[in-house]
Amino acid sequence: RVRGLSLEASELQRIKNLPSLMNKIDEMGLSEEYAAYRERYLAWRTGAAEGAKSDLNAVDLPKIRQKGFGFWYPSMEVWQWRRTLSYWIAVTFFEGSLFFTISSFFYCYAEELGRLKAALTTWGYVGGKINFIICTYLMCIETINLTADHDNRKKAIKKRK
Repeated sequence: RVRGLSLEASELQRIKNLPSLMNKIDEMGLSEEYAAYRERYLAWRTGAAEGAKSDLNAVDLPKIRQKGFGFWYPSMEVWQWRRTLSYWIAVTFFEGSLFFTISSFFYCYAEELGRLKAALTTWGYVGGKINFIICTYLMCIETINLTADHDNRKKAIKKRK
């Protein structure tokens, strides 16, 4: 028996005949990394592993649930800031979509537009692109600030102690 599995003798012999890859690992210069990985893996298999810091785990989950809505929106100002940012992201995406849609529609009738073709098609696409760039920038700001309040509160709590 191998680790709780019942294997036939022929299967056991095939496992024993597998070549050792340690020489190749040594040649690639990965011996230390392999040893560290092996230790972590064995620790995980025996239940002695530790998760990443700030990971959601069974110990922290009840604490977060107790905070409820306050975990994501610790104050009215934070809530207003995030809702305002989300609003402008939605508005600029919508405006950009309108520019693209209307410009594409006008492009179908380019002959009828005459000298207004460039203004109603090309510049409409440019307007759509500008709106999409603005909303993408706002999304980056929103993402960067998502946990900023949590980090500041943790630092403030540590200073008090």
